[in-house]
Amino acid sequence: MRTAEHFASKSSKSSNSSPSMLGHLRSSLRHASVRALRIAGELRAARKSVAASGDRVVLTFHRIVPDKEIALCRSPRGMVLRESIFAQVIEYLKFSTSIEAPERVEWPHYRTGRPQVILTFDDGWIDNLDIALPYLTSAGIRACFFMTTGFAGQAEPFWPERLRGIFDSLRSANMLPLLQEEMHELESRSDIPSPAMNGSTKFEEILTWLKQFPTDTISQWLDSLQNHLSPIVPNLPAGTIFDPRERLMDWDELQQLAAAGHTIGSHTRSHALLTQLDPHAVREELLVSREHLSEHLHPSNEAPIWLSYPNGDASHAIAASALRTGYSRAFLNSPGLWRKRTSQMLIPRVNVWDGTVTDRSGDFSPEHLEYSLFWKTARTHTKYK
Repeated sequence: MRTAEHFASKSSKSSNSSPSMLGHLRSSLRHASVRALRIAGELRAARKSVAASGDRVVLTFHRIVPDKEIALCRSPRGMVLRESIFAQVIEYLKFSTSIEAPERVEWPHYRTGRPQVILTFDDGWIDNLDIALPYLTSAGIRACFFMTTGFAGQAEPFWPERLRGIFDSLRSANMLPLLQEEMHELESRSDIPSPAMNGSTKFEEILTWLKQFPTDTISQWLDSLQNHLSPIVPNLPAGTIFDPRERLMDWDELQQLAAAGHTIGSHTRSHALLTQLDPHAVREELLVSREHLSEHLHPSNEAPIWLSYPNGDASHAIAASALRTGYSRAFLNSPGLWRKRTSQMLIPRVNVWDGTVTDRSGDFSPEHLEYSLFWKTARTHTKYK
C-alpha cells in the first residue's frame, strides 16, 4: 500500500489565488493541524481505523479543469480541481484504497484491509467526460455521475458562473459598488445583510449570500442586473474570460459514460435547492429527472437510480419523497462516513477540490487528502440520522 509519504515527492507546483483574511486564517490552521496530525501518526491511524471499520467514504468531484485553462474557469473555487491534482488523487486512491463500483455496493461486504471509497461527480460537466474519464479508465475505476437532467447539453447552465462574469466585469471596470446598489431589492427580502462591495470583496462572499434565495429569484435578479448595467459596463454578461468547457454533457455523451461502465444518477431536473421548494415542486424535480434518465438511459425503468441533492441540501421529508419517487440511494454534500446504519437516502460525502488536497504551495498533499477522507470524516456527525 502506498501511503502519504510515498506521494510526497510527486507533487506539481502551481499557485493559488490569495484568500481573504478569514480564509487565510482557516487555511493556516488547517495546514498546521495536518502537519501536527501527521507527525503524531494520527493520519495513518485514522486511515487504518476507517479500513478496519468497513465504513465507506464517498468522494464528490465537480469540475476537473486542465491546468492551463484554470484562469478561464468561472465556477466557484470549491467546485474546481486541477487536472494535474486530480491525476495524483486518482493515483493515491488506486494504490491506497479499495475503490468500489457503484453497482456493486451492498451490505455486508468484503473487507480488503484498505479504506473503501466510492467516487461521484456532480452536475454533469463536459470536463468529466473529456478530462476525468481517461484517468478513471486507465485506473480501472467506475464512478457515479449525477446529472442535472433538464440542462443536458446546455452551456452556462447555472447562475454562479453567470454571476462570476458580471462580478469580474464590474471589478475590472472599477464599478463594483454598482453591484451593491442592485442588491438592495434582494436585501429587503432577507434578514442577512449583503456583503459590502469594495476592492477586497470576494466573489464567494456574494455567492454564499445569494444562496439563501430561490433559484428563480436569483435568475430573475441577474436578468434585471444585466439589463441595468449592460449600457454602462463593458463585457457584460460574460466578463473578460471564456471557459470552453462551461457546459453540461448531452445525452449522447452520457451514453458514452454509461457504455464505459459508469453509473448515471440524478442531480434533479434543474438544480433547484430542494429545501426551498414546496412538497409538490420537490416531487416534480425528482420525478421529471428520473423520467429523463429512464427515457434516455434506462428504458426498462428497472435499474436502481441514485440521487445527489443539489448543494447537498435535504431533509427527512425530502428524503422520503425521493424514496417514494423511486430512488434507491441519495447523497448529501457534507462529510462523514457511510456506515451500515446510515440512512440510504441521507448518505454523507466528502467534497474534493484544490483547497482540500493541496499544501501551502499548491502542490498535491496526500496528508491533506487523508485528513479530509479519514481523520475528519470519522469525527463528523451529520445532522441527519
